Formats: sequence, C-alpha cells, structure tokens
Amino acid sequence: MASPFTIFRRNQKILLAVVGVAAMVAFVFLDPLMKYVGRTGPQENPVVVETKYGPLTEGDLAGIRQSRELVENFLRLVSIETVQTQVKKGLMDVRMLDRGIEQWFGSWQQELMGRSKPSPEESALETLLLSKRASQMGMVVSDQAINDLLKQITADSLTSEDLQSVIGRLQVGRRVSLARLFDAIRTEMLASKYSQLFRLSLGDVPPAQRFEYYARLNRRATAEVMPLAVADFIAQVPDPKDGDLEPFYEEHKNEYPDPASPEPGFKQPKRAAFQYFKADFAKFKEKFKPEVTDAEISEYYEKNKAQFRAAELPADSAEEAKPDDAAPSEEKKPGESGEETSTEPAPNAPAPDTKPNEPAPTEPKPGEPPAAEPKNAFSLPNSSTEAPIRLVSATADDEKPAETTPAAPPVADADAKPATDEPAAESTDKPTETAEPAETAADDKPAADKPEEPKYEPLEKVKDTIRDSIAGQKAAKQISEIFEELLADMKRYADELDVYSAQKGSNPGATQPKPFPFAELATAKGVEAKKLLLVTATEAAAEDIGHVSRTIPDRRMQFGFRIEPFAEFAFAENLLTYKTTMGEDNEGNAYLFWKTEEEAAYVPALDQIRDSVVRAWKMIEARDLARKRADELAIQARVAKKPLKDVFANQSTLKVTDTNSFSWMTVGNVPLDPMSSQPRISQVEGVENAGPAFMEAVFSLSAGEIGVALNHPQDKAYVIRLVEYERPLDELRKDFAAEPPMRYMSIAGNDQRKVYLAWLDDLKKDARVHWIRQADAARRRAQSDMPIDMPESDGF
Repeated sequence: MASPFTIFRRNQKILLAVVGVAAMVAFVFLDPLMKYVGRTGPQENPVVVETKYGPLTEGDLAGIRQSRELVENFLRLVSIETVQTQVKKGLMDVRMLDRGIEQWFGSWQQELMGRSKPSPEESALETLLLSKRASQMGMVVSDQAINDLLKQITADSLTSEDLQSVIGRLQVGRRVSLARLFDAIRTEMLASKYSQLFRLSLGDVPPAQRFEYYARLNRRATAEVMPLAVADFIAQVPDPKDGDLEPFYEEHKNEYPDPASPEPGFKQPKRAAFQYFKADFAKFKEKFKPEVTDAEISEYYEKNKAQFRAAELPADSAEEAKPDDAAPSEEKKPGESGEETSTEPAPNAPAPDTKPNEPAPTEPKPGEPPAAEPKNAFSLPNSSTEAPIRLVSATADDEKPAETTPAAPPVADADAKPATDEPAAESTDKPTETAEPAETAADDKPAADKPEEPKYEPLEKVKDTIRDSIAGQKAAKQISEIFEELLADMKRYADELDVYSAQKGSNPGATQPKPFPFAELATAKGVEAKKLLLVTATEAAAEDIGHVSRTIPDRRMQFGFRIEPFAEFAFAENLLTYKTTMGEDNEGNAYLFWKTEEEAAYVPALDQIRDSVVRAWKMIEARDLARKRADELAIQARVAKKPLKDVFANQSTLKVTDTNSFSWMTVGNVPLDPMSSQPRISQVEGVENAGPAFMEAVFSLSAGEIGVALNHPQDKAYVIRLVEYERPLDELRKDFAAEPPMRYMSIAGNDQRKVYLAWLDDLKKDARVHWIRQADAARRRAQSDMPIDMPESDGF
C-alpha cells in the first residue's frame, strides 16, 4: 500500500501554495470572524449614557476623562515650573516650595476644573453638558483667550520654549499636539465660565435677604423647651402591612444608619478590631519631674531666655497727651522730644532731593521690573515683566516667538544727588574743649546706639515651668524610644504572619505564629495594652484611641491641609490588617496600633432585620402623633399665658429646660479665625440635634409666644416658648448697616449651594441624561463627604 505522503510529495508545490494563502487569509480575517461568531457578552463599546446631544459610549466617556486628565497634568507641570521660577527669583522661600506648588496647582485646578461631583465620570459628563450649553448660548473661547489664561497661570514668567517642554512631558512615549491641548482647555474654560456666570448671579443678594443672614448670626434668643420623645408614641402605631414593609426596606436598605438623620438606614457599616499600646504622657512626665536637676533648669533658662521675657505694660502717657487744639508752647528742636532721632532716611521716604512729582527711587517706573517682594509662601505674584512669555497658538505651531527687548534700567536724574553726598550743615556754635558730663547727657537724651536692655522673669519665678518643660521633653523621648522597640517587635510579628499566610496553602506543616504578647510587652515597657473588638467607626470615635488624629494635605483647605480623625483613616481601605501606625491625641498621649480584623459593610436580608425595619417604619409614623400631642400642650400653655415651668409643674413626665442664649447659626468663638469651621447650626441646651426647622420655628416667634418644632433627626418634638431676644430688631438693623458683608455672608453659602445644585439638576433634565449603567460605581462617595469645588469669592 502506498504511503499517504506519496500524494503530498507528488503535489507539494500546489499544496504549499494553498496552505500559504490560507494562512494569510486566516491571519487577517479569522480572529475578527471568531470574535463576531463567538460573541456572547455585551458589546465592547456599549452606550453608557444617553443625552439629547447624542449617546456616549464607553470610548466617548473615556475620551472626555482623558482630556480632563490631560488638562490636569498640564496644570500640575506648569505649576511646578512657575513656582520654581518664583523661588529662583527670590519671591518665595525655597523651604515652602512643595506647599507652594500644591497651592498654586490646587487654586487653578479648582478655578478651571472644579465640578459639583468628585467622581471622574460624573464630572466628565457635567463638563460636557456645561460646555455644550455655553456654546448654545453663544459663548466662544478663542485661542487668544486661552493664551491669556496661560499667561495668568504661569504668572507671565515662562517662555514659549518652557511651555513646549511641558507639553512634551504630558504623556510618556506619546506626543501631545498643541491643538489637542487647546481643545481640551477650551472645553474646560467653556464649562467653568458658564457655571461662574450663574454663580455670579447668586451674589446679588437683596438687602432684606442680607439682613436675614446677618440676623442668623447675630440675633440671640433664650427660650423654654419641653421635649416629647417620638419613641414614646410607637406603641400607638399599628404594625405595617407586608405590602408597606417591603418597599420601605428596599428604599432604605443601601443607606447607612445615622442617628443625626431623619432617614433610616439598614446597611450595616464596616467594622474593625484593633490592638494598641497607649503611653500616658502625663504619667511619664510626672515620673521625670523629680529627676530634673537645678543645673538643667539653669541651663534651659539661659538657652531659652527669650521665652521668659517680662511683659512690660505701656507707660502712662496721660501727662504727655495734649488736646488737639492745644498749640505747643515752643517749637521743639530735633532731639528734644521724647523720640529718638536718626540720621537714616525712613525706609519708604524719598531722598531729600527727590522731586515732588517724581516717584521714589525704591518704586519701579512703568516698564521696569518690580523690586523683589517679601518671601511669602502663600502669595505668589500675578504678573512679572522680567520674562514676558510668547504664548503659542493652537493654529500656528510653527510661529517663532517674538523677540522682546528688555526694559531699560532706570535713568537717574542728573540734578538729583545722593543724600550721602550732601555736605554736613555747618554749626554756628563754637566747639568747646570740655565735653558735657555723661550723666547729664544720659538724662537729657538716651543714646541711640544703646537700646534698653530687655527684662526677664527671674529664674525662681519660672523654675516650675522649666521643670515641667524638661520633664515633658524627657517623657516624649522615652515614649519614642519605647515605641520604636515595640514597633520593631510588631513588624517582626507581621512578617511572620505574612510568611505563614504565603505557606499555609502549599505547606501543610506550616506553623501559625503564637498570638502577639501585647499585655506582657506593655507591662515590661510601662505602657498600657488595649484592644477593641469589632466596632464601627462611630463606636471607635467614642473610645480613647478615637481621639487620635493626623494631618494630611488637602488643597481644598485654606492652608493646604486638614485634620483627619481616627474614625476616618483607621477604617480606610488602604490601612491593611497588621500594618503598624502611630498617632497622638490632643493631650499628647501616644498610641501604637494595628488593625487585627475587619468586616466589610453589607446589606442584611429583610428577614434578618425585620424587627429593626418595623421599628424604623413605626418611628416615622409616630412623628405625627408626637407633634399632635405637642400642639395640644402648646394650646394649654397659650391659654394659661404662663411660662411652661408653671403650666406643667405638676406633670412629672414633662421636663421643661431653660436654654442658653443662642443664635440660629454660629462660626465658633473666633468668627474671623481662618482655621475655624464653616457656619453651622448652634447648639442649644436642652435640645438634641437642633436643625434648620427648629431654628426657623424659634426665630419666627415673638417674645412670650409658643410654638412647636421637631429636631433634625425628628426623634423628638419640642414645645417652645420664646422668653426674649437679647437685642431688638431696630438695634440690629443699625449695626447691620455698618457691618462688612464678609462677616455674615458666609451664611448664604448653604442656600446658594442648594440653588446651584438645583440649577445643575435642571441642566441635566433639559439634556435628558439617562445612565444605562451606574456612573462611577466603584468610586462613588457620599456628596456630604466632598464639598463642592467652588471659588470662595463667589460666596460658596
């Protein structure tokens, strides 16, 4: 029988040609064909959101996001170049370079790209809608407008070559065209300018509305309040029907429970367990106080004497004061007044020969480079004429930068002479051979070159203070040394756990490390060993370790940072189990801790939490019953025309409380303190979580009137009798007329924010926005966790 390869050998040329052609066809068409035939899942580029401007696919949305990221990267690189240029010119302290870059970038990023949503996809869609509406309204951003913006962003301190270098570094291994960058900036400018125009319209607040904001901060009242707990009325509410309970559960199952919110939530929050060491700073300091020697105290006193400078009260100037209309008895000669004289000209005073209409030599003339400003990390110059930038155009990449002629140096006045060249005035008095006694000269006029010696508190008076400081330093040092040793032990144990976790799947003989000896090590080191079982962030905040906080950068804050509490960073996803972390509380106590276990948030089934759902449903139904009862009690008090304490004195179940003096809103004890918080609802004695509805009810009453209101969580109804206002409205109106708006218009922020968000919602409704899938599902955060990025100058 012939071999099968006989046929192949006989026709090998033809077969090889056929196989080659088939291979080429398969290479080109087989892969797409197989994908088309075997495709069972969704399309590779599906539509994710529909609008009246057209549908947006995954690719379209990703393109908008990439354009925004391009602009953001450009702003960051330009900020680095700009601030470094300011440092080189001596306009900023080099030690503040990093903070200056973050602040410069943060301000421009917020100005140009700030949106109401922090999530990338929602902010990208918002940018598109705003820019589309701006174009429909006839707004145009020209290349010249973009160039002008770049001149502002760079403080007019970068050249065209500098900008080209920045653009070349925007994307590694990929060239970004100037036209693409300009188009991306143009879209952001259209969106930001359109939203800014609307926010500017909110700044025109009528006088009556301004007075209302002023009154919320400055009108204070005292009242009587009598609470009725809503929970006391639950027994009067019948059980819900199955048809009512299921929709109620579905509506709130994805919300976390919040005691301060009127809305219920059934989603169980994340829980975590912690072990930690605590070093009581006060105890360590007391231990070291007896060990502080007198020699150490004396040495500390001499090295830090400036800390103990005696406070000098200003001398009584009553004898020197004269009425404004009192003429001096005689003209005083230089040196005869109580003031010291100096031959040096005043720092800002013109030279003696400076002409009246001529600018002082210390001030630059128009066209001259300005003098170096004081180094200030928080105030960068807006413009500079030393290095004018030739900004590029989106339509003319090949244009050469125009040559610039440096400003000519200032020309000195030929007639003006330096003050030091003037001959000294000739004295008409004849020189005498004998000098005046030193004592007499000292009595008549103190020598200018001998300033008065500073006075310091005596050592004996500040000895205890110094002892406390030295003991505190020693305590802090020892705590640091103890924690360094404990930290090393904890890291070794964490490494052993990592090794065991890696081996236990493949090595049945792997041995799990013994529990970490927290208690034994704490006893040996003189610190406390504590632990928290699985707790929520709210529960952890009530513990001693819950007072630990740390400082983190945050461009939204005025000074570029904010305080992050333990309940926030300890429950974050990036804090892994058995990752050691150190912190301090406000009393100086030190903590060294790790997370030993965590339980993710979850939504329990209705059958598991039916009792809780039923109670929440009844609480909402019971609110009407509580308010109805409060209205009945209010009617009794109105008829009696007496204080609540007198009317309900014989009813032990009703408790009447006199409130403190309170205003509707407050900004804290130091209203103009830049570190103080934003305006907030005032705390009222006898009232738990008073909200806007409660305050509105109180301040709508006249003195002696009685009203009813629920608090913000709506778990208590209050009968309220307004006792008095501290000041009449007429007096407040007079003060309001003289009060600068900046002192009270921050109150308008909440109202304006609501109007702005409503305007954005209308914009989206008009655009018929419909998400096919949830936007930014993996990145969603509660809106209350992220303030809206709006310029402070617009009142937001």
